[in-house]
Amino acid sequence: STFTPSAGSLTCTVSGQVYWANAELGSTATSFIPTAGAPVTRTAYLPVMTGANFSSWYNASGGTFVIEYTAGNDGCVPFSVSDGTSNNEFRLRYLSTQHQMFVFSGGATVAQIYDITGMSATTAKTAFAYAVNDYSVRTNGGSLANAFANDNAGELPVSVNQMRIGSNSAGSSAIN
Repeated sequence: STFTPSAGSLTCTVSGQVYWANAELGSTATSFIPTAGAPVTRTAYLPVMTGANFSSWYNASGGTFVIEYTAGNDGCVPFSVSDGTSNNEFRLRYLSTQHQMFVFSGGATVAQIYDITGMSATTAKTAFAYAVNDYSVRTNGGSLANAFANDNAGELPVSVNQMRIGSNSAGSSAIN
C-alpha cells in the first residue's frame, strides 16, 4: 500500500499477523533489511551468477549477450562476465558519450569497441557478440553504418565462471 500523509504523523493499524513489514520513504519498494532494533544502511545490490547457474548456459567459444539497462552514472558497468578478476573479463561500460565494450584475456586488453549510437538517452539495449578474433557491438538498433563496431583481433577470456549484473569483476563501478 502507498500512504501519503499531508501533515504530521501517519498511524497504521494492522489486524492479523504481519511478517517482515517494511515502511520506507520513496516511490519504489525495496527488500527487507533486518535491523535488530537499530538503523541499518542498505548495501548496493551487486548480483553475481556463479556455479552451475552460470556454467549451464555459458559458451566459452562464442555467443551473444543482449543487455538492456538504464545507466545510473557516467563510467558505470551494467554487465561483466569474468573469472572473478579483471584479467579475463568481458565488460560493458557506459559513458555519457559512448558505450564501451572491453575484452581482457590473460591480463591483456584484446578488444576495445566504442559505440556512440543512442547516446541521447541513458537507457540502452546493447548486443555484444564474441568469438576468437571476432567481437562486435551494436547499441539501440542503429543502422550498421553508424551503430556497429567490430574488432577482429584477440583471444577470448579464459576460465570465465561468473556474470555480474550492474558492476565489474571487482564489484565496483556499480550502475546504481
